[in-house]
Amino acid sequence: LPRVFNTTFWGYRSFPAWDLYDNGVAPWLLSIGLRGRRRHRPWLQYCPSCLHDDDDPYFRRQWRLMFVTVCPRHRCQLLDRCVACGAPCNIDQVPSDAHAITHCYRCQFDARRAQASTLDNTTGRHCLIQLQTLLIEGLHRGWYPLSRTRLVSTEEFLSVLRHLGRLLGTRKRSGELRAGLCGEMGEPSFEPSFPSSQGRALEVLSVMDRFRLMLLLAWWLDDWPDQFVAICAMAKLTVTDLRSNLVNPPNWYEEAVGQVASGRFTGMKFHSYGATSSVASTSDQMRQAL
Repeated sequence: LPRVFNTTFWGYRSFPAWDLYDNGVAPWLLSIGLRGRRRHRPWLQYCPSCLHDDDDPYFRRQWRLMFVTVCPRHRCQLLDRCVACGAPCNIDQVPSDAHAITHCYRCQFDARRAQASTLDNTTGRHCLIQLQTLLIEGLHRGWYPLSRTRLVSTEEFLSVLRHLGRLLGTRKRSGELRAGLCGEMGEPSFEPSFPSSQGRALEVLSVMDRFRLMLLLAWWLDDWPDQFVAICAMAKLTVTDLRSNLVNPPNWYEEAVGQVASGRFTGMKFHSYGATSSVASTSDQMRQAL
């Protein structure tokens, strides 16, 4: 019974499981994309090493979440398709006579034999692993450690994270913002590949595109609020950009937006993270002196 429970969302205190099956795309849940009663989008991810290590393999509930893109235990990116034929991971269509649920429903390739890309040892990937780990813990606890001294509601943090994800992926000038962040991090620039021009929800993106977006988000939100405000200044984001379509923004977010509005870090340009760090460090020293 515990193993069955671990495949459902009911164990997440801060995840609205009762809203998952409303019409449209459920926030943070990978979109199934039903067509003719068949799932045609990758809606389930997996770590081949986790499945290989299981005595009785099963697919973890966190592999259905949009912000989960890596396996911290094995330090690799997750996969969302069969590496042999490219089919989505439709475990509900695996033949009953298959040796294990890990077999592809189309070509019978065993997902446990797949090779996932390992994570490079970079600051950005460390931030990503930390963000994902804290978010999973936050779903259980109900709160997220925004900084060393401040805890906020996990539900509030997720709403802000999704809003910033849309700024990076779907809004006006999102390409410039992505390019700037990628340049700061030393990452190649990219364009998310949405299945269609309508309903450009982050939940329909491939695991690779979501990995790249989460990498940028994790770095943007590190060392809150200093790095967030500095990046906003570099990207010349306006208060309207930061508030548009965000319903009931939490106080901690409004405080950071207020710093952007006041012109903190104005004049900074995308050129080096060291500049951001040095300015933030100087600000901290000034606050301590006061």
